[in-house]
Amino acid sequence: GLASRRVRQWSLCLLLTESRCRHDWFEVATAAVDAGCDCLQLREKSLSDAELLDRARRLVELARPSGCSVVVNDRIDIALAADADGVHLGRDDLPVADARRQAGGQLIIGASTHGPSEATAAIAAGADVLGVGPMFPSATKPELDAAGPDRLAEFIAARPDIPHLAIGGIDRARLPALIDVGCRGVAVCDSVCGSEDPAVEVAGMLELLHCSQPT
Repeated sequence: GLASRRVRQWSLCLLLTESRCRHDWFEVATAAVDAGCDCLQLREKSLSDAELLDRARRLVELARPSGCSVVVNDRIDIALAADADGVHLGRDDLPVADARRQAGGQLIIGASTHGPSEATAAIAAGADVLGVGPMFPSATKPELDAAGPDRLAEFIAARPDIPHLAIGGIDRARLPALIDVGCRGVAVCDSVCGSEDPAVEVAGMLELLHCSQPT
């Protein structure tokens, strides 16, 4: 009864953070959507509420015609106001159960998890999609020990029915190791935002992921 509307297994979620972008943040988002990215997560910690809401609305307008979802990091109020598809909660954000009470079924709720007990708790509290990481050492979260593909394999074996996004230092070179253990979706930041050609990076990762899918 807790599941939200429009929950699906995304292939590539772009964590859009302006400070990590080599090009204009909206150009990066547009290139990613054009290349087939199916989820954009707006991840900005220091913008005013008005600016965050404006960006979320611009992303929804950009992404919705192609069926790409828009998720706002950490802010249920902004996600609801912008008519975004979901919200993503990290371990220091509002607890998933409280978020689910506030959002009802209006938002997909994603949660970051590090290990099986956090995953179990997040699912019980009403999360729809779980971030599983960190896979590899990542500049975004240097304090977390990388678990590698083994953690993803363990998660998929335990929860084959729950959509996942592997996260942490993922790029085209490292993706095959995750696909080998059954990865169906990744969340990426620097490998796309920091790229000279974000569309090429997105298309390359999607090609790897889609080649691996059973038809």
